[in-house]
Amino acid sequence: MDHSEKRKLAENKGTLWLEMASEDTESIGKSSSEITDEIVALIKKRKLGKYDGRSVGSGGFDVSFDVKNREAVAVVLRQVIKENFPKLRFSLSDEYQCVFDTDSGGFSLEDRLESLEQMAEFLVTGIAGLREALAEKGFVQAAANDGDEG
Repeated sequence: MDHSEKRKLAENKGTLWLEMASEDTESIGKSSSEITDEIVALIKKRKLGKYDGRSVGSGGFDVSFDVKNREAVAVVLRQVIKENFPKLRFSLSDEYQCVFDTDSGGFSLEDRLESLEQMAEFLVTGIAGLREALAEKGFVQAAANDGDEG
């Protein structure tokens, strides 16, 4: 169920945010990480953009991508979510939003663990990107390729 404030997003290169409602994961039978991983894999498989990061908050979880055309990718994501996660409330935006944020302020231990794991993944990805850029310029030695591209 689309809760996006804008029905049409910017048709330019930039960051596309997909926020989803945490409480809907139980009825879907998948964790926020599993849902996010499926969406990231789809974006990668269809070569629609580059994974930028993810986070978990109070009431929602999100993932962002660097894309060439935010509206075009949003159209694809709307269809994919409708087909694969019809009970999932979501919002697509060309600017960061907290549509599903709640004021409870309390995070479960599971939420905190998931948030820290996602932060660690984001940092590892960022460090790898920096290392690669610096290696291309000859400032550091390139990391050994372990065969995992994502």
